[in-house]
Amino acid sequence: MSGPIRKLMNRIDREKEKNIRDSLPSPGDRHLGTDVLSREPQIDQPIIGGSDQRHTSHPCQIRKIPYAALDSRRGSPNTRNNQNREWNRTPNFWNITQLHEFDLKDSAHILITLGHDYSRLHELLNAQRQDKESVRLTLSILAKACTCFSLPQNLNIILGTLHRSLFFTRQISNVILGISRADGKEAQRKTILNIICILRELFIRIPGPIANQSGVLILLRREIEILQETTEVIDEDIIANLEEVLDLERIKRKNLKADPQRILHKDSDGEGDAPNDYREMSLLPTLDDLNANIKPFLRKNKVKGRYDDVNHYLDVQFRLLREDFIQPLRDGIAKYQATLGDSTQRLQDIHVYNNVTFVRPNFTHTGILYRLRFDTSRLKLKNWTSSKRLIYGSLVCLSSDNFKTFYNATVSDSDRELIADGYIDLKFEHDIEEINSIDPDQRFIMVESTAFYEAYRHVLKGLQCLTALPFENHLVQCHNVVDAPEYIKRIPGARIDLRPLVDLKDKNNHSVSQVNVLDPESWPSHELLKLDESQYRALQTALTKEFSVIQGPPGTGKTYVGLKIVKALLHNSNDWIKEDINKKPILIVCYTNHALDQFLTGILQFHNEGVIRVGGRISDTNLEKYSLKTRKNEARCVGHYKDLGRISCTYAEDLDHLKQRTDDISSRIDTSENHVLSWNILCNVMSPRHKRQFEAITIVTKNNIMATLFAWLGIGLGNLCGLKSVKKSSQQNSEHKGGGVINVTGDYDIERNKRILHEDESTDEIYTHPKDTDSFNTFQEEAGFQLDRKQYNKLNRKLEQNIKSVTKLKAAEPESVKNVWSVDSTTRWKLYKYWVSQYRQQLRQDYLDYCTEYMDTVTSQREVVLLKEKLILAKASIIAMTTSGAARYHTILQEISPRITIVEEAAEVLEGHIITSLTEQCEHLILIGDHKQLRPNPNVYQLATKFNLDLSLFERMINNDVPCDGLDLQHRMRPEISKLMKHIYPNLKDHTSVYNRKHIKGMSKDVFFINHNHAEEHDTERRSHSNLYEVQFVIRLTEYLLKQGYGPECITILTTYTGQLLLFKQRMPKSQFEVIKVTSVDNYQGEENEIIILSLVRSNLEDNIGFLKIENRVCVALSRARNGLYVIGNFDMLGYKSSLWRDMVKTSKTSCEFGEVLLLRCQNHPGDPGIEVSTPEDFQKAPDGGCQKKCFARLDCGHACAMSCHPVDLEHKKYQCHKPCSETCVEGHPCQLKCFQKCLCPVPVEKTIPQCGHIEQVPCHMPPEDHDCLHPCQKVCVAGHPCNLKCFEVCKCSKLVAKVIPYCHHIEQVPCHLSPEDHACLHPCQKLCVAGHPCNLKCFEVCKCPKLVAKVMPGCHHTEQVPCYKKPSEHACQQPCVKILSCGHNCGNICSRSHECKTIEQKTLHCGHTGEVKCTDLERAICNAHCKKKLKCGHECQGTCNECMTQRLHKACSCTNNLANSPLSPAVCKRKCQHVPQKAKSDEFYNPCKKPCPWFCKHHQCGKGCSERCTLPPCEQPCEKTLGCGHICIGLCGEPCPRYCRICDAEVVTEIFFGPENSPDARFVMLIDCQHIFEYNILDKFMDSTTDFRCIICETPIKRSLRYGTTIGETELVLQRKQDFLKGLDNATTRVQTLPETSPSISTFLQEVLHNFNRLLNSCRTETEVVTLENQLELVVKAVVTHVHFLNITYNMDILTARLHDDIDVVKKHFYQFIKWLQLKRVVLSDQETDDAKHEFIRQSLAYQLIIFESKINAQKLSGTTKLDVYTCKSIITKGLPLTEQNIEYLKTTINNLKEMVPSADDCIIDVDLEM
Repeated sequence: MSGPIRKLMNRIDREKEKNIRDSLPSPGDRHLGTDVLSREPQIDQPIIGGSDQRHTSHPCQIRKIPYAALDSRRGSPNTRNNQNREWNRTPNFWNITQLHEFDLKDSAHILITLGHDYSRLHELLNAQRQDKESVRLTLSILAKACTCFSLPQNLNIILGTLHRSLFFTRQISNVILGISRADGKEAQRKTILNIICILRELFIRIPGPIANQSGVLILLRREIEILQETTEVIDEDIIANLEEVLDLERIKRKNLKADPQRILHKDSDGEGDAPNDYREMSLLPTLDDLNANIKPFLRKNKVKGRYDDVNHYLDVQFRLLREDFIQPLRDGIAKYQATLGDSTQRLQDIHVYNNVTFVRPNFTHTGILYRLRFDTSRLKLKNWTSSKRLIYGSLVCLSSDNFKTFYNATVSDSDRELIADGYIDLKFEHDIEEINSIDPDQRFIMVESTAFYEAYRHVLKGLQCLTALPFENHLVQCHNVVDAPEYIKRIPGARIDLRPLVDLKDKNNHSVSQVNVLDPESWPSHELLKLDESQYRALQTALTKEFSVIQGPPGTGKTYVGLKIVKALLHNSNDWIKEDINKKPILIVCYTNHALDQFLTGILQFHNEGVIRVGGRISDTNLEKYSLKTRKNEARCVGHYKDLGRISCTYAEDLDHLKQRTDDISSRIDTSENHVLSWNILCNVMSPRHKRQFEAITIVTKNNIMATLFAWLGIGLGNLCGLKSVKKSSQQNSEHKGGGVINVTGDYDIERNKRILHEDESTDEIYTHPKDTDSFNTFQEEAGFQLDRKQYNKLNRKLEQNIKSVTKLKAAEPESVKNVWSVDSTTRWKLYKYWVSQYRQQLRQDYLDYCTEYMDTVTSQREVVLLKEKLILAKASIIAMTTSGAARYHTILQEISPRITIVEEAAEVLEGHIITSLTEQCEHLILIGDHKQLRPNPNVYQLATKFNLDLSLFERMINNDVPCDGLDLQHRMRPEISKLMKHIYPNLKDHTSVYNRKHIKGMSKDVFFINHNHAEEHDTERRSHSNLYEVQFVIRLTEYLLKQGYGPECITILTTYTGQLLLFKQRMPKSQFEVIKVTSVDNYQGEENEIIILSLVRSNLEDNIGFLKIENRVCVALSRARNGLYVIGNFDMLGYKSSLWRDMVKTSKTSCEFGEVLLLRCQNHPGDPGIEVSTPEDFQKAPDGGCQKKCFARLDCGHACAMSCHPVDLEHKKYQCHKPCSETCVEGHPCQLKCFQKCLCPVPVEKTIPQCGHIEQVPCHMPPEDHDCLHPCQKVCVAGHPCNLKCFEVCKCSKLVAKVIPYCHHIEQVPCHLSPEDHACLHPCQKLCVAGHPCNLKCFEVCKCPKLVAKVMPGCHHTEQVPCYKKPSEHACQQPCVKILSCGHNCGNICSRSHECKTIEQKTLHCGHTGEVKCTDLERAICNAHCKKKLKCGHECQGTCNECMTQRLHKACSCTNNLANSPLSPAVCKRKCQHVPQKAKSDEFYNPCKKPCPWFCKHHQCGKGCSERCTLPPCEQPCEKTLGCGHICIGLCGEPCPRYCRICDAEVVTEIFFGPENSPDARFVMLIDCQHIFEYNILDKFMDSTTDFRCIICETPIKRSLRYGTTIGETELVLQRKQDFLKGLDNATTRVQTLPETSPSISTFLQEVLHNFNRLLNSCRTETEVVTLENQLELVVKAVVTHVHFLNITYNMDILTARLHDDIDVVKKHFYQFIKWLQLKRVVLSDQETDDAKHEFIRQSLAYQLIIFESKINAQKLSGTTKLDVYTCKSIITKGLPLTEQNIEYLKTTINNLKEMVPSADDCIIDVDLEM
């Protein structure tokens, strides 16, 4: 029974079931006591194979629809948004009037309405009493619904309700028995046919027992036999339909099943019958399909001759087409299996992806998709954007056992960025239950077929749906006598109007307005119709024959004739649709989107009403408005279409609701694995006896039921005392009651809370372990006995250990447990695990039911969309689509029934594509094409050569002598080109218009074959070829032609391989070649251009010319040019391998149009011998498109042209002369610009400004009237005030004058130029508000009374003081909110704000500290308690707990004890001291000077070496020495005496630079390097503020100075250290960049970290700070390398569960915190910080190692003891607390033990270095 039908049955009995559930102990629990309700009779499985038939149906095909289990365990009628769905409302019966209205609707409308309105449908079909008219109408409505096959899901719902209803079991029997008494023969016939129609669909679609149907059929048959003997009601139509239903009933009784879809059979040459029905074959590959030892049953496509019947014909087409996409997959997998492990072998037919795992399901509007992850590290492919791999619709097969079994799936989302990261979304073609049962940790090999499955899917489906064909006598029997279309025969006199085909002046000609098309003599002449004779004959045949074939060589006007045909048919459309109520559109079908758009563009030139383009990939943007998508948007608010939109929206809401349900169940399944389930869950899965035993103990002990459960499990009361009961909601909803869990580790189940989507989803008391440590104290108070904290924690660990390690009891074992209290502890845990498994099994079944319902809803929604599209298409006059689109819309087209089908490109299309485009009602088929151009291109070459799969219907009809009209007069190619076509079309003629055309400019020949022998290259990824030499030659030739004056739109470059096409696009800059079209030959079919340049590519030592030997492709390639054709290739090889190329070469040689040298002809010097070009470089001989001669033409400016000979712009109108201009202006000033620039003399001259008469300096070139005069304005305003502006400015008098303001009559001072009404009056306002309050604003302001008055707030009824002008509704109430929130506290916000609890509570944070926290902020709370940990320096840490990251990474102490910087490394000195020779170069490096420091005076003396840091302060005492002149020195003690005297050189000494130089007490310092002197205070400040030590006056570098030696030395050392650091930073950057790729976020983070170190370096002022920064960088690099290493290991792990993913996320978080801490600005790195960093590094490394161990343990399924060791270690590490030495020792010992137990982890583990 189908999912929709079972859901419907469930909804029918909702109310009854609800009453039963309400009487149960747990009314909300969907698992309690519902087994009886959920049981249904077993239903037969579907007999049809292959998932593609799941929702496909046809009246003449025996197939069944898969059905899902009845969803009666859902518990509540609220399964799908009750308030929005009709089936939840009180039934509203359809009355007689509504039934009459229904009976007039079309079948699709009836299906959607009945299928969506479940309750009313049920009431209609189960009414106890119905009058005869209601029964008759109901029967008619149901029969009409059974004629719609485009909405199978809704039809299944209706039939599923009908076959078990009172209407079917009682009313129809009464109708049958009363047929003989019905009034009128027509009524009797209609009743019988209606019943037969309903029975036929019931037998086809409804699986299971057929007793009801058979009983009705027996009654009907007996009644028909009676009527046949006594009346004339029964005719042949009724008998034929009855026999069909009887056959269906016999087949159903025998329960025939499809034979295996793969039969051991050898390839057949056409003899023998098919071993099985192709309609029952799976579209997707099966195991036998991929078995290379089993050959498929195939028969040849008949080149000539008839098929046995329709089934024979369709069977051949189906099997060949199916084999075309399956064989590459079979061959590729066979080769993969044969070369398994050999990575050097190249697989041609498939792409292989390794390590594929399931990530998660995605619920989308197209169904349930599954995201998979695959390994990209082994793929050589880098550019996914241009790759054809994993595109939408590609077929993939996944296997975990070397393809002994496999899953089929198709690519649903081909997001290139997602795929590049190794993720892909697939849609599986299997039952949901089968896919959901796959282990997420299971790894697969995924292979992708190179055959594009999506192109085959719809055509194969369409072939299976076909049972009858139009034109069977031609398609199958190959009759060559063709009749006129049936609609022509129905037209009186067969007269149609041909006026649209003639010129306007001939439209009144009676001979064209009433043409008897069946009489050739009555036709107008071909000249009048603007056709040549062959086109004229083709038009006649097309309009008068039901099956028309038009063949035309290139350029003969096939499209032109096709448009004439369409034009005539559209104009006479009333003649062929007038007997129909609905429109019968013309169906236009093309193979490619490009050709379809071309043909449709031609139609739109004369007809644009009712044109609809179906499908995407529209190449012409002008066609977008005619697309089906646009038409749907335009119609979405119109009539019935609007109603369908509402139904579609309800389905979308249902999908969202179902997705929420599945998310919630997934969360519950995950949670049940790690937590103890609550009693409300367990009591529903345990036996009643066990349940009573628990309840009895609870009553005796007067204990909480959960305490009893914990005691039974042996984990003591401690856990109970630490539990807190939280009432989630008072609302009762039965769906998810009992969902509570206990977190055994003491943490909240965060993930589960995320999954709860509605408040009413869980109403049980949920037991959660509080995070504060008060639970331990509560335990001590309530337990009744004492446990210390260590024992308490031990109980918690025991709980976790038992949950995860104990196995469950087997299925029969729980019943043997007579008393749950008499078994031992291990058995109790096993029994508990059994109950958990039962609960999880129920959840999985619920999940599966919801998934099934989700897929059914998706199908229903899709059917609504299809109905929308059908409504639009039915009103069209032209429907245009590709052959794939026609197959996809097959059922809709069958119902719309286009009467005329025109197929363009018919010779390129596989036969199966065309026949699926035809409808049974088609009366006229026109095929247009040319089988000598492109043929169908099968994927498998052998199927083309051995089974004739490349034979099109077009060509087969010609082979079987079906009349074909050939066009023979070409209008495209000049004779030099068309003569090449004579080798393919011997009878081809040239129209007069192709003669005497102009020759190609710059070329000696209009056609030329350029021969070369440069080798090709092979692209293994694209399985294509390229030839770099040809690309270079063609690009140079194209540039040359552009220089001849041809526009880029006149030139097209064609190539025969996609590899060459990509190479062209890489080598042709967009700026230069943007407009030039570069495309493949196959994509240029039907197009033309003035000049074609053709690159043939193939040139190899193997003489392999590929498909260049195929005549059809050669024909297309050489027939696209109108005037010029240039072909480059290895013609020696082509002529050797192909007779056609040999003839082409021979013809071209005869005309001297062949050679290895192309001769260019200069247009300006035609008498010259020309330029010979044999290589791309030779085109440089014509640099500007002419020859190498200089132009030297005299320009208008008098200079000579500097270009070489150029054929364009001969008059040099566009040429720009760059020589200096020799012109002078009218004043005689010489021009200063280039010759091509416009002369504008800038020399200022005096000119009189005409507007004002002033004389101004104006640029010579500027007219004086354009100059802005800068003289003061001399005008006066109307009031006599003088103007204060410049002469050129508009006068605005700003003088204030008294004016009366008109709107208030105040007198204001207003600028003279301003009108008084434009002035803002500043007087106080004198108005009163409505309450009588005076206004306090200015006169010009809008009055708003701010007076506070009491007003009542409308929402909360508080009284507030509100400004008088405000409405109460506009005011935000400031009263405190009194609402009590769910936490029990009052709302802490004011009334107008959203509710928020602001109660501050004392709570224990995750770090262990107790603090005041907002009620709702515990998870986000930041601990600000003082760390107070004693540091190594002896001081207490001054940071907060949060700043110190839970005492792991402490805040630096401000003291200077225990500094742990690395010793300063000896640096090379670059500073000159007094001991360095004066002749030494300034940039020379020196070793540190070891001589004594020369700086001393009587006040201070330095005892250190010259290069050591001097600790003495500079002496500031005056120098007491006497100069040679006898005066006292003006310097300082200990410094070299300045050479100037304050008295003798007073002018020099007192020269003011900074101010204090002229002070009598000023003391100076002389710079030894340049002898300049400066006042010492000023110089001291300067030297302290700079790092660029240069003399202020002469900028001489200051190298030698006793006073500033230490400052200079330290600064230079810092700069040198910084340079060394930058080198280290570059090395670190390089090292990080070479690490394996992990994720973009980490890469970005590391870039930011390194950039931050650069910023920190700029702030360093001392060498110590730089050294500290070096140490920080070293720590960062080490941490990053280790982190990325482990990330890369975990990325490639075999098993990585969700829990391990969470662990990785925690370590990542700590890693980011660690790196952030390492980047803090520091002066030094203390011992404490060094130890903290070491321990944090060890902790993170150990965390990763434990993750690896856990993964390996899971993969090897090791014992629980090993897992316990890992969990214990993880609990130490993941708490985020600092590691103690004892912790580290324990961890080291445990990990060493784990290495011995899990040796497979050795390769992944790096030993942690405990020494930093």
